[in-house]
Amino acid sequence: MNIFKLTASASAPAMSGLLCTGAFAQSLDYDMMGEVFGEPVTLGATGAPQRASDVPATMIIIIREDLDRFAENDIPGVLRHYAGMNVQRYSLSDAQVSIRGAATPYTPRLLDLLNGREVYLSSYGYTAWNSIPVQFDEIQQIEIVKCPQSALYGFNAVAGVVNIITRNPSQENYVSGHVNAGDGGYSEGSMSAGFALSENCAVRASLGTSEADEFAIDPTRVDQVNGAAQNMSRRTAAVEALWSVTESINLGFEATYSELGQREPNDLYQMRGNQYELSSYKFDLEADTGFGFITGSAYVNDSSIGAIETTGTVVSLEDLFKIGTHDTVRVSGEFRTSSQASYPDTSNGDIGYDGWAVSAMWNHKFSPVIDMTLAARYDRTDWERDGDLDPTIYPYTRADYDVSHDDFTYNAALVWHPDEASAVRLSTGRGIQAPALFDVGFTTAFFGTAITGNPNL
Repeated sequence: MNIFKLTASASAPAMSGLLCTGAFAQSLDYDMMGEVFGEPVTLGATGAPQRASDVPATMIIIIREDLDRFAENDIPGVLRHYAGMNVQRYSLSDAQVSIRGAATPYTPRLLDLLNGREVYLSSYGYTAWNSIPVQFDEIQQIEIVKCPQSALYGFNAVAGVVNIITRNPSQENYVSGHVNAGDGGYSEGSMSAGFALSENCAVRASLGTSEADEFAIDPTRVDQVNGAAQNMSRRTAAVEALWSVTESINLGFEATYSELGQREPNDLYQMRGNQYELSSYKFDLEADTGFGFITGSAYVNDSSIGAIETTGTVVSLEDLFKIGTHDTVRVSGEFRTSSQASYPDTSNGDIGYDGWAVSAMWNHKFSPVIDMTLAARYDRTDWERDGDLDPTIYPYTRADYDVSHDDFTYNAALVWHPDEASAVRLSTGRGIQAPALFDVGFTTAFFGTAITGNPNL
């Protein structure tokens, strides 16, 4: 495919590294801090600012300059350039990503975040990468964290984490747009902008659209033809607003929407067309108090994937504080709930779960060149179904779905800097992978035969 690009962009410093009035203490100026330390900086692992070489996990940080350097049109295309990342492209639009493992259809073991919100789909338990409502020009950095990270990052961080962070509109005004075109019916356009509207408020907004004819199908393969006529079509929109209420309290709101039509394989590697419609709403609170730096987050993810509709809500609260000069502690709690109508027979009731978790992290600096991080998390997940299954067809009753799971995860790491240019890291971790709603709740019957999910997973 030949692609022709027309690009226009502008960027200028807007304010200091702090949000609006300067009270947004945790909103790092990533560019400035990267220049100061000579390497990228992150808040992701512990909640406190750290250089990439100090992070208690194997982390790769992809900055904006790296994104500009790659001739890629989507995030999986960028990720494939890094060691340990396994990327398999199944169609023009659909690609699956895993860390140190096969990138099979609906890869379930990678937690993917956009500004702290899960874009991991709990219905099938995977990420539809092209549905993520973000444009390249508004990405600040992408953080790849390898190995189990459930205690540091949360639910489903089994093989690792991909954390996408967008540019902070309070730190720079920017406007950027792209128009791309090529053969094969390819067209793409995007617009993103961020502005500080006042000393107390900043906004970010983006729109994206793209279309293309899919890869040609082998006409001799029936499994490649049936249901696989879907060409690629993508529409996304996002808006974010940040307010500095006082010198120590800040609020944020983000809303996103995306539509995606693409050809993709099912778990039997049979190609099919699929339609996605996703929306999300997220609220954030940050407060610098005498008890530490408190952050709260609540978001709702609604997804429609073909005929499968799923709703998930996550609420979390954490406190980050220091004890003396050498110890940093983070304690947090989380509640989540997710539900999905039975598929394909919705009369079999909704399937879902409620879960809560508590976690704690402790970072101790033994010396300027040696520090240790310990983290632990406890998850409790309660499943339930609200519909009765026909006992003459299905092997399970509603009571069989009333099951609970208790899981403990941990992360531990010791980081030593023998010199300014080197870091030696010893780490271990344990992650958990929750069953997807489809794996537990799928129910269908034909010709007296039942196919069903397994509540004992």
